[in-house]
Amino acid sequence: MSTIREILRVLFAGGMSYRQIGCVIGTSHNTISRYDRLRIEKGITLEQVDGMDDNTLDSCFNARPLSCDEGRPLPDFEAMHNDLKTRGVTVELLWQEYRAKHPNGYSYVHVLRLYNSWARKLNITMRQIHRPGEKMFVDYSGKRLPITNRETSEISMAEIFVAVMGASSKTYVEAGRSQQEPDWLLANANALTYFGGVPSMIVPDNLKSAVIKNSKGKVKLNPRFVDFARHYRTVIIPARPKKPKDKAKVEAGVRIVQMWILAKLRNRVFFSLDEANEAIRPLLAEFNARPFKKIKGSRAELFEQLDQPALKALPPEPYEYADWKVGARVGLDYMVEYEGCFYMVPYNLVDQHVDVRATANTVEVFFKNRRVASHVRLHSQGQRAINRDFMPASHQHYSEWSPTRLIAWGQSVGDATEKVISHLLAHKPHPESGFRACVALVEESKRYGLVRLESAAAVALQINSVTLSSIRSILRTGRDKVESMVSLSETPTVEPTLVKPHQNIRGANYYN
Repeated sequence: MSTIREILRVLFAGGMSYRQIGCVIGTSHNTISRYDRLRIEKGITLEQVDGMDDNTLDSCFNARPLSCDEGRPLPDFEAMHNDLKTRGVTVELLWQEYRAKHPNGYSYVHVLRLYNSWARKLNITMRQIHRPGEKMFVDYSGKRLPITNRETSEISMAEIFVAVMGASSKTYVEAGRSQQEPDWLLANANALTYFGGVPSMIVPDNLKSAVIKNSKGKVKLNPRFVDFARHYRTVIIPARPKKPKDKAKVEAGVRIVQMWILAKLRNRVFFSLDEANEAIRPLLAEFNARPFKKIKGSRAELFEQLDQPALKALPPEPYEYADWKVGARVGLDYMVEYEGCFYMVPYNLVDQHVDVRATANTVEVFFKNRRVASHVRLHSQGQRAINRDFMPASHQHYSEWSPTRLIAWGQSVGDATEKVISHLLAHKPHPESGFRACVALVEESKRYGLVRLESAAAVALQINSVTLSSIRSILRTGRDKVESMVSLSETPTVEPTLVKPHQNIRGANYYN
């Protein structure tokens, strides 16, 4: 039974004070006094009470005025609702401003109760308070758009990307090839360009192109999406998995887009994504200009008033898609491999794990989220990108020479030196060993001179000992200073001296 009905029944019976009735029913004596006063003022009888249902009885005794005289106007709840989207604005602040204009206005508690009652009549997406320029919600529509190949008549399904601004609900729609990383990042970049600025946060669903893992408070974002956010100076806050209320704004946007845009295109045939997007744009403009049903204005008008002034400026250059190789290990030659090519990093990162970011033209290497190297991208297998500044001092000297340059230098010194260098480069067990031996010969020429090096090389070739240590020994001992060296083939033959036989010579037969 209704509490009001029970109180009125006891009041009509009489014989009990307000406090006694309150103790029996469990209600304040002030409330009982107010009901009795209203009963007498309105002349309500017990028969009338029995003929009323609970809702009618409650509205009769608990009705609060939703309108008032000209001296005590109610606040503009729609204006309050929009003002509350601004950071730092509260209901109490707006009530103080209201009372400053209307000193005889309603109390704070009464205004708050009336505003909450008004706000509950709005749909769930409009009741959420989103700060201007704070969030952009992004997701893909469950429904796709068919694209027909003009030559083969084969049909492929285009994914429909939807982005919705939090405060104004202004929407961006685009038909894309897939939900893969390149198409996902391009669609997000196009959305920011369409809105003309960057929000503080981007709120995606948990698709793999955006979020790799999101469970038990552990969130691992896709590194390419993080790179995208770094470029636009924003942050990624993914919605909680299996919690549609976290992304109610974009869910509502997707549902409305399906009704007002995709449904209108259901009977049209598109032969390319460009054709589909050309058809979507005018429908999108019409959709954003459509007036709201429960509040004044449209999505486009609210965007100009709320979101647009609060957005951050776009970067000078649009985002360029990049491929990532995460956790690449730096080799002993302080090189990192990416798609068969090698890129040098500072030598102190040997044996460390780094992240490689590759665009169409550049390759960047990051260590603990800090860029440590940048090179022009190579495309031929086995190519090496070298930066002498990354080498230790002992290795920088070797980087100045190449095998071709060493052979050319040997030719400038002499034929013997050229042959020695060619031999060292070709016959050392490891190419690096031959290269270092040749560079060491260059250093020896600075110490002993080019003439002596050529002579020492000629001696090494003559005695068939073409090694770095042999040439160094020849230079130290001065053997190369002999003015005329006769080759073994040109040495005059010396007749052997015959020994006369005597008793101390055993002869050849002795050993048989």
